[in-house]
Amino acid sequence: MLSINNVDFAHKLTHGLLSLGQWMKLTYMYNFENYIYISGSK
Repeated sequence: MLSINNVDFAHKLTHGLLSLGQWMKLTYMYNFENYIYISGSK
């Protein structure tokens, strides 16, 4: 039972980190594009 819980927890943690990574990458790229657009329009 303990090992199953650990595997489940690790799976959720991995999935959560991947989701967070995807969100951060999208946010970073969005901000980066806006930064270039704002800088280029000056």
